[in-house]
Amino acid sequence: MKNYLPKLVLSAAITLSGVFVSTTAMAYSDGCNGLSGYYGASTAIVVSENPISGNMYGISLVRVSLNLPNAYGTCEGNRTTLHIPADNNNGAYTLEGTFNSENNSVSWTDNTTWTKQFLTQ
Repeated sequence: MKNYLPKLVLSAAITLSGVFVSTTAMAYSDGCNGLSGYYGASTAIVVSENPISGNMYGISLVRVSLNLPNAYGTCEGNRTTLHIPADNNNGAYTLEGTFNSENNSVSWTDNTTWTKQFLTQ
């Protein structure tokens, strides 16, 4: 039975070099086991509202610092694939990751781990 929780709304406001940048994203809270969220001060993973097919969702990696390009990919269950375009320092590449909902982290194939950050009021 599909869980019809309200949409999770993510909002960030970051000042970079005196320029105000605002990013807002929406995603169902049950998409890809809770993958949507902030991973550090300037990186967010956003899971699409509707599945592409079956239980596979589209995802966006939004990065608002260091002039890094956004990335796009898919997730299904706890498995994630990101296609990261080339930037000034690196060629394009693909990362695969596994989201662990118990400790809210993603372990990537480049041997890095990103931990989900929670906003406090």
